[in-house]
Formats: sequence, C-alpha cells, structure tokens
Amino acid sequence: MKVLLVNPQRYKSYRPNSVPLGILSIATYLNANGHEAVIYDRTVSKEDINDTLKKHKPDAVGISLITNCAIRDAVKVSKASKKHGIPVVFGGTLATVIYEPLLREGAADYVSLGEGEATWLDFADSYEKNLPFDKVEGMVFLKNGKIFFTPNRELLDLSVLPELDWSLIDPENFFQVGNGCKKQLAIYWSKGCSGSCTFCYNKQFHRSCRRQRPMETLISEMRYLVEKHGADGFDFADDHLFATRTQMLEFCNKLIESSLKVAWHACMRIDAVKSVDDYKLMYESGCRSLLFGIETGSEKTMKLIGKRVNLQKIENEISMCVEAGIQPVPTIIIGFPGETAEDIKATVELTKRIKDANCYYQIYTPIPGSDMHEMLVKSGKIAPSKSLKEYSKIKFAELSVKNYSDVKTSEIRTIWKFFRLKMIFFGADKSDDEQFIKTVMNALKAMSKKGFIYFFKQGFSTAKSLLELITVFLHPGIRRKYGLYFNK
Repeated sequence: MKVLLVNPQRYKSYRPNSVPLGILSIATYLNANGHEAVIYDRTVSKEDINDTLKKHKPDAVGISLITNCAIRDAVKVSKASKKHGIPVVFGGTLATVIYEPLLREGAADYVSLGEGEATWLDFADSYEKNLPFDKVEGMVFLKNGKIFFTPNRELLDLSVLPELDWSLIDPENFFQVGNGCKKQLAIYWSKGCSGSCTFCYNKQFHRSCRRQRPMETLISEMRYLVEKHGADGFDFADDHLFATRTQMLEFCNKLIESSLKVAWHACMRIDAVKSVDDYKLMYESGCRSLLFGIETGSEKTMKLIGKRVNLQKIENEISMCVEAGIQPVPTIIIGFPGETAEDIKATVELTKRIKDANCYYQIYTPIPGSDMHEMLVKSGKIAPSKSLKEYSKIKFAELSVKNYSDVKTSEIRTIWKFFRLKMIFFGADKSDDEQFIKTVMNALKAMSKKGFIYFFKQGFSTAKSLLELITVFLHPGIRRKYGLYFNK
C-alpha cells in the first residue's frame, strides 16, 4: 500500500518546526513491513498539496492531528485528497478525542485511535488483501451512518519497532537552538506516563502506561544524527524520560558508555532520583536542563490534579539538581477549577523558595478528553465543542479567555505575566545571554522563511504580547497581594 503521511501546518504559529516523531515512526514501521510510506511535512515543505498527491499517487492519506491549531490546514489537505478520490485517515492525540466531528463533517473516512504504528500496518495489510476494515483494531469510522468502533488495540511493545528512518525527513530542517546547543533535535526513548493527572491527555491516550524502546536502538539513532547531520544536542519528547531511578541509571550509564558527547534536555518526575550523585551522573551523560511537572504549591490542588508529588521534597530536589550543574525548569499551572487565592499564594511562595529554578508558568486550559475536562462538562461549566470549527477556536494557556478558578481573571493573568517576564529577563541562569539571543534569532528565522507578510504579522503579534506582559506594572494591588517583586 502506498501511503502519504501528512504533518499539517499550524495556524498562526511562529515557533521553530518540531520533528513529526509520530508519523516518522509510522512511516518507518510501514516501510519495514513491505509497504511504501512517504512524509509530507507542511511545516517545512512549500510544495502544493495537489502537486504532492499527483507525484506520489497514494492509496491513502494519513493526517496527524495533535493540536487544534492544525485543524484548518488538516481539513484543507483532506479536501484536496478527497478530490483526487483518496481515502483519508486521521490520527494523533487530538484526532483520538474529536473523532466524531472529523467523521461526521467528512474530513476523515477513518480515525486511528491512540498510537498508530500497529493500526496502520493492519490497515495497510487489509487494504492489500482487499479485506474489510471492521477487524482492524483501534479504528473508528462511519458504518451505515453510525459511529462504528473496531475492537480495542493493546498497547504496542516498543521493542518491535525498528530504528526511526531519519532519511524520510531532513533532520536539519528541525534543528533548534537551546540548552547550550546550536543543532538540537527532538527524539524519544519512551511513550506514555505512569501517572494519571486529571488535567492531562495521557490517561486516555497512553492508558497511564509507560513503555520504552531498547537503549541500543536509541543510541544508534543518536549516533546517526550526530555523525550524519551534526546534531549536538537532543530534546527528549517523552512525557517522562524516566520515572524511576532504575530507568535513569540504565539511560545515563549506557549513554556514557556510547561516548556520544551531546547535551540533552528532558522532562522527569521530580522524585525519580534520590541524591545529588544521581544528578551528577545525569550531568556526566550530557543532561543540561530538566523540566519538572510540579504544577502547584497547594496540597489541596495537588490532590485535585492527582499529581502525587511530595511538596516537602521539592526544594531539596531542586537544590541537588542545581548543585550538579543542571538547570531546573519547573512547570507551574494556575487557575485550576476551584483554586482560591490561598492556593495560588502557596504556589507563588513555593516558586520564590526555589529561586535557582526557571519556573515556567501557564494558565489552566481544559484539554478535551481529560478527566478534568469531563468534570467541567458534567458540572455545566463547559459546553463541549461539537464541530471542527469550535474545536479550532479553543485557546490554550496564556491565550485562554476563560477562568475556572475562584480567583479573579485579572489576578490570574497578572501572576502569569509577572513570572513570564521574570523568566525572560531575570531567569536564574544569567550565564546564557548569548544562548537567549540565539533562541530569539532562531524564532525570527523560522518566521522569515514563511514570507515577509507572515513575518510582519507575527513580529507585530510578538511585540504586542511583550507589551501586554509589561502591563503587569499597572496592577500594584495584585502584585502586593501575591508578593510579586522582581528584586525579592
């Protein structure tokens, strides 16, 4: 079967392009099993969709949908494919949640639910054998006008996956500046997370299960990218690179044994390691920064989100991380449903105490399909989106205009603005000013590649966002209430 896998363009996005790891893995797996898959990445390719379809003549088009910012372009690709008489299969984290409007509005003929490698292989094999798709596990489609689910699919043992075939894309299109690197590239070791946070997609998509690929496979890929393309760092896209000390020891020791001299950044549970020596081992293996999903300093909120993080140990963990030379980046979310001013004050006070960390603040936005989203729907605080147009208009994080906490919106936004300004201009790491400038230039370069008009619009939008951040100084009462001072 000939398959064209598409990574759609994101609407109004000026961020540097990221490796489409999902469809890269699916395409690799299909090709290794006798099919013919190619990748059409619309975030980097300027080729017209119709020209691409005529050139490759695929039997099916697969569209990855992981963010609502890509819905508009995904639908555009779907319409073009259907005009050529080609069936369309959607997949990805968002597609798994919004399968019904995708099917009923005609954007998708089929939706692959959850991870796609095994489902796509069965789909392609069934196509080749002219078999019905009713038995292909992990799919949903319309049958006689009604939503029809095929049997559930078990999670895949990742050891059966071959090394990613990086020749299917040009890795150099996805190099990013960051963490002391000039050519940092996204890669992954594991899929899923053992947690079940109520605000996250993981429980529904990965079923709160973490699995990992063999380290030999990962190191072979890293070596190829270093030697063939000059990569000097890796940003691990894993939900949690490792959740236990055993996993950390395996990863770091084998990476050290490989003699690959690369830096790396990842997300990790803050209680996964136990000593400063553990962090030093991570540093020796190349770790230069770690993202910790702390989210809150309130015990009440911690229970609400199901995070299971011991707040009493956070300061010591951050201190050990810093002592080892690794930059900690805790993620913080404010505005959870029912949060009070006291809850948020506890969070602000925690971030003040871990002053050596670059705390990344975000404003809570319900993620469709998460437990917390469903709770808000049942309580009547959210009217569930029913159409693709409605889903495409959802605004996330700082762009969100809805507030589900018991705190005034002006206070939520002022706190967010304060910590975003602090992170940008007064971050804990003062030694990397040159790196910050390079990161900004990288973003400007990404915008300029899309034309002068796009560059001008996004430049104006960025300047507007910075000006909005500065309005934090117009709220002295709120700053005083939460102790928001840059010199303390």
